[in-house]
Amino acid sequence: MQNPTKEEIKQAREHVQAERGLGITAAQEVCAALIYKKLRAWQQWENGDRAMDPALWELFLIKIGIPGFPNIPRCRKNETCDCLSNCGDDKPLLKPKTIPPD
Repeated sequence: MQNPTKEEIKQAREHVQAERGLGITAAQEVCAALIYKKLRAWQQWENGDRAMDPALWELFLIKIGIPGFPNIPRCRKNETCDCLSNCGDDKPLLKPKTIPPD
């Protein structure tokens, strides 16, 4: 798995922002808190000033309920399989869930 691009990070934050009806900074604070990081770290990732660790990206995507958004690898044995474990089984991904309001 590669580091997410700043565009992917921004797009994910915009998803959280829209789901919760937040402003930019408030949404960045929520996103950072979900992965136990500070607001400034999220802003640096979103600006492209530093790279986000792929493990943090994956954790963030899981927490916002979008496991396949867009960088998580798929099964290598079967192109139609959405398995995350690369085992070749046809295990469907969870559907994206909405984030409940605070």
